[in-house]
Amino acid sequence: MSSKVFHSGELAVQQMTGEGYQAQMVGRMIQSEMIPGGAQFIQKQSLVFISSRDAQGQIWVAPLWGNPGFAQSPTPNSVTVDLSTTQNDTKMSLGSHLDNQTAVGLLFIDLNTRRRMRVNGPAHLEGDLLTVSIEEAYPNCPKYIQRRTQTLNASSNNPVGSASSHGYGLLQEHYDWITQADTFFVGSGRDRLDVSHRGGPKGFINKLPNGLLRIPDYQGNSLYNTLGNIAQSPEAGLLFIDFEQGHTLQISGTATLDFDHHEENDLVATTGTGRYWLFEPSQWVATHAQIPAYWVHQDDSPFNPTIT
Repeated sequence: MSSKVFHSGELAVQQMTGEGYQAQMVGRMIQSEMIPGGAQFIQKQSLVFISSRDAQGQIWVAPLWGNPGFAQSPTPNSVTVDLSTTQNDTKMSLGSHLDNQTAVGLLFIDLNTRRRMRVNGPAHLEGDLLTVSIEEAYPNCPKYIQRRTQTLNASSNNPVGSASSHGYGLLQEHYDWITQADTFFVGSGRDRLDVSHRGGPKGFINKLPNGLLRIPDYQGNSLYNTLGNIAQSPEAGLLFIDFEQGHTLQISGTATLDFDHHEENDLVATTGTGRYWLFEPSQWVATHAQIPAYWVHQDDSPFNPTIT
């Protein structure tokens, strides 16, 4: 199974953590076609996250928003997203990325139920219809997802402000946002791209004196998709969302692994793993009211560590 399901970076991290056997067992859930119940779950979602690579090779994560049904799995081997019906500015989200490459990752997530599913594979854009041929489709556990309830839905058809700014090197206002966030999304990969959720208590992301972001790696499903991608190729992209206003902050950059921290505070911060990864920001795009909805925070994940 390993040669088909896991690439060399994932296998290397699984070996470093001593979780190769667990990964083999859990990895059985990764399928090359839509899983049972997956099509119904996808069709109910109004928010989809997509990772893509631009012409310079940088990875970006973007939100796509529309009425439920704008994303579907019409066949067991494909997922489609109708970009003509999205209610946020897809050009602002994706730029010309899809004209320059084919591999994408999709993440479908219901914050209220803490359910999520990932789909990875080559994409083809014909007109406004994005079709992804499924290479990997699998659910993820609900760990570290803060429960939020959507209070304004896409059917309101309210105009979306898409004023944006961009630059190199994060501003202090961006660091203030990031270090108070409890959720973000990360895109990574080399030949295959994916996009994953990361969550924790407010303050779980630290800014180091050199401007790098230090992110703890919690106990998870032993697959090490993101960390394995980083081990194989450093390019990565992050997405932060202001869930109360719909603003977004997209960042591209590079990441490195930072393992083997055994001080008591590190073990508490990482749920006992002693593992972090470091992200060096390069470019950023901040968009005002990118998503025409907002969410009310209900409760934090019971799996979150306590930060003192």
